Amino acid sequence: MISSALVTFTSNLAQAIGALVLAMVLVAFHRHYRRSYLLTWAWSWWAFCVSLLGGSVSLYLVGSAPVQAPLRMVASSLFLLGSYWQAAWLLFGTYEVVAEHPLPSRLRSGVLAGATVLALGSIFLTLTISPESRFLVRVGLRVLLLGAAFLVASWGVSRSPFHSSGLGRRLVSISLLLYGLHQFHYLVIIVTQWIQVSSVTYAAYLGPFDFLFQSLIAIGMVTWLLEDERQRVVAASEQIEHLAHHDSLTDLPNRSLLLQRLQEAIDRVQSRRERLAVLFLDLDQFKMVNESLGNRHGDELLKALSDRLQRNLRSTDQVARLAADEFAVLLPGIESEAATKRVVEKLLGVTRQPFVLQEREIYLTASIGVR
Repeated sequence: MISSALVTFTSNLAQAIGALVLAMVLVAFHRHYRRSYLLTWAWSWWAFCVSLLGGSVSLYLVGSAPVQAPLRMVASSLFLLGSYWQAAWLLFGTYEVVAEHPLPSRLRSGVLAGATVLALGSIFLTLTISPESRFLVRVGLRVLLLGAAFLVASWGVSRSPFHSSGLGRRLVSISLLLYGLHQFHYLVIIVTQWIQVSSVTYAAYLGPFDFLFQSLIAIGMVTWLLEDERQRVVAASEQIEHLAHHDSLTDLPNRSLLLQRLQEAIDRVQSRRERLAVLFLDLDQFKMVNESLGNRHGDELLKALSDRLQRNLRSTDQVARLAADEFAVLLPGIESEAATKRVVEKLLGVTRQPFVLQEREIYLTASIGVR
């Protein structure tokens, strides 16, 4: 019959190998995509690997000769220290995902120092108590903090701004939640065993569930990263497409997009037998504004003017920027020449209204041609 110690040992070894592989994958992705949280999470899985290896060695040395007691103490220290550091780095990475920037290095160092003190303190302060109570304090505190860290990480991932509907984010959040709850299951077993020794015998056979949840977390992290990268590529492509047809200063359609929309408007009004007017607005002596105030303030005036023009037109009308101080306005479905004249007078009027810049009023005038 296979002993529970052997099952636990092989389970820890398999999880350690899996954690090592995941850490290497995250590091490789970090080198390619340069996302800081990937490296932080890689540190978490490296710490987990150290914890599992330390726990395996400690378990192997159970009942060994007294001369090996220092070696077992070192292994137990690595077991607890790796677990606490795993929880800390996991939360660090989750914070980077949610806040989109890392924690200050001083705060990180303080948390890791506190985790180290807690791990070593739980080792040395329990040397003189009974083995059952020692196991309760050391391992019970470990699974309590680890479970809490995974639950907090699950909540943080679920609240992250990246891909609210993405499969990877949901898979990471759910698997972190399940792993955290599984740690609390271990806590219940530990407390039960402390109250009634050897009352629970199946705990050693739960290792495959740990490995399963660990695999789900790994798959979710990789899927989430690929989804995030795909979304960034799509957003960059859309941004390039937008910049190709819009003015970079005012975000108005440029000459290329104006010609495209003009042709569409001509086809539409011809099929509906409607009227179409095209206005060309040119600011008077705008070069003097740039020379006296500077190009930066001249750009601010152009942006303010473009906003003012759009606010004083119909939703079906379209404004475009053709050159530095030249704009065009499409008026599809205009009723008559009189209506076009009223629009021209309105735009000239809003252009003449003062603009406030550097706590002083700037006045502009413009000329408008109609086609």
